[in-house]
Amino acid sequence: QRAVILVFGLKDNWPVFERALRGAFFERIDIPGQFSGRVQEIIESIQLQIAELTEKKRELFRQKKVFQNKFGSELLIIKEKIIASRCILSARRLFGKIEKSFFISGWIPVKLFEPLEKKLTRITQGKIIMEKADADDLRQMREGIINIPVLFNNPLLISPFERLTGLYGTPRYKEIEPTIFFALTFLLMFGMMFGDVGHGAVLLSIGYLIFRRFYKYMDYGIILMECGIVSVFFGILYGSIFGLEDIIPVLWFRPMDNISYFIKAAMFLGIALVSLGLILNIINALRLKEYEGLLGTGGLAGALIYWAAIGLGLKYFLTGRLVPGELTIFVWVAAALITIIVFHRPLYRILAEKEPLEDVVWKKDFFTGIIESIVESFDALIRFMANTISFIRVPAFALAHAALFIALFSIAGLVAHENGGGLFYWLVVIVGNLVIILLEGLVVSIQAVRLEYYEFFSKFFRGGGQKFKFFDQEIDSEERRL
Repeated sequence: QRAVILVFGLKDNWPVFERALRGAFFERIDIPGQFSGRVQEIIESIQLQIAELTEKKRELFRQKKVFQNKFGSELLIIKEKIIASRCILSARRLFGKIEKSFFISGWIPVKLFEPLEKKLTRITQGKIIMEKADADDLRQMREGIINIPVLFNNPLLISPFERLTGLYGTPRYKEIEPTIFFALTFLLMFGMMFGDVGHGAVLLSIGYLIFRRFYKYMDYGIILMECGIVSVFFGILYGSIFGLEDIIPVLWFRPMDNISYFIKAAMFLGIALVSLGLILNIINALRLKEYEGLLGTGGLAGALIYWAAIGLGLKYFLTGRLVPGELTIFVWVAAALITIIVFHRPLYRILAEKEPLEDVVWKKDFFTGIIESIVESFDALIRFMANTISFIRVPAFALAHAALFIALFSIAGLVAHENGGGLFYWLVVIVGNLVIILLEGLVVSIQAVRLEYYEFFSKFFRGGGQKFKFFDQEIDSEERRL
């Protein structure tokens, strides 16, 4: 659909014309050499060629359909056999072999070991020896040489969120798998920011359509349906249906009428999520035997300082005063905990690894480590508070959602007044609601994911793991690739 211009001039002046046109960023269109004669005749000739090629294309599609009906099922079976054989041959190249014996090692869930052993014993007529080794007993695992794959085992309604947690990383073996925490908190925040019965019903309908009609995107359909359900739930609590707040009663509060209350609720949500992240980090440190980290900023010492500061702040926030001595106690407790955090590395070496005090103190990295710990301590405390305050995004976007409704109905009223009819009013309302569902739903989803990644996952998620895949899944992946 570009504009085309024709430039005429004397042949001697053509270089001047060409330089001027190129300087104005015009693009030259060369006429193909096979065309000559009148323009109308050329157009008719091209149209005739297009018609002939279109007919040939239809004929090829008809031949393809006949061929598919005749040989399609057989070719599909052959394709599956080739793919399976290719994967098996690729795996066999990794087998150890001594004359007529093979050595095979791999990973399998513990509960499937006995069924696999029985099946292989039957197939090989007992000519097989199987041994299983606990992952914790493997020297390579302890030294970090082997990365043990992780098997996700989430329920149907939770497993679609593995796609979103996977974007952040894959948990290591024995690390807490965070998908269930992500799913529940994501849906909670989405519902709070996008609470509307009508909009939730639309999301639920779209998700159900995707779930039933598009198998490839079934996970996204489930996520949309769940987002729609929580939106309907919070819409009932807010008393909002397609932005109309006089149809159903309010069961909790209206966001626009209770801004300060909403901010308080969001702050409590932030405290809960940051605290959960710290608790999960402590559990991860115990499971991964990273005991030194328990004394650091993300461990028990850092969590106690955070909870003490939050408790002191909540006491003042709720009562407006502090009992004499409370601030003093907090300062002394915080000072003691910060001291532990600052000296946690040398303390761990002395108490856990039984290193002599003089060896720890006179190491060349002792004072450097102390300075780093001091900086990390204050940085972590400031970051914890910033993470908590960041949850003000939840009421902010919920209020933006409500404000868009106010603007929408105002514009609809003006349009109806100018055009003198209710038809235009409802047309603007319908189109506006569709725009709000699309744009606001996308923005709210992005904000919820951001809060999950930066304010929650950053507290405990280590990542660097490898997702476990069954061998038949490898074959399926190869089939999709081909």
